Amino acid sequence: MDLWATDLNDRPQEVERSIEGKMAMATHRQTERYLKPLLRKLKAKATPSDILDFLIEIVGALLEREYVKDRYDPDARPVRNQSDSVRVELQMIYKELKEIDEPKQQMTSNTRFRIKWKDVSLQWKKEKYGGVKVIRLDPTRIWTPDLTLYN
Repeated sequence: MDLWATDLNDRPQEVERSIEGKMAMATHRQTERYLKPLLRKLKAKATPSDILDFLIEIVGALLEREYVKDRYDPDARPVRNQSDSVRVELQMIYKELKEIDEPKQQMTSNTRFRIKWKDVSLQWKKEKYGGVKVIRLDPTRIWTPDLTLYN
């Protein structure tokens, strides 16, 4: 908690004053308010066993998550063997026809693309994580296929 507070206090003032900066500080204060009584009980070795069991499970999950995050390389193809291929599904969703210019023989439309693939480096046992089957991740932090669209 102290290290987190130090990190928050060492930020530039423009970051502290931003909405994200204020949210980060509020999150820290709320977390500290909730955790301090629990940490006192842990230190005094007075934590009820049912709570202790859950804490052990949570800490284990956090450590495993950090391990996965630390060993994940967003530049490496997500396969177990380099001879394996990555199956990428590309779905084009046609939304609307915007404009047709007959003399120029041009058509403008609104389309969306959905891309799916399996990243074996990001698999987990849902039973260990409260039944969570699907998560959404920042695409800049994971491997994404190189796609080039042309007409």
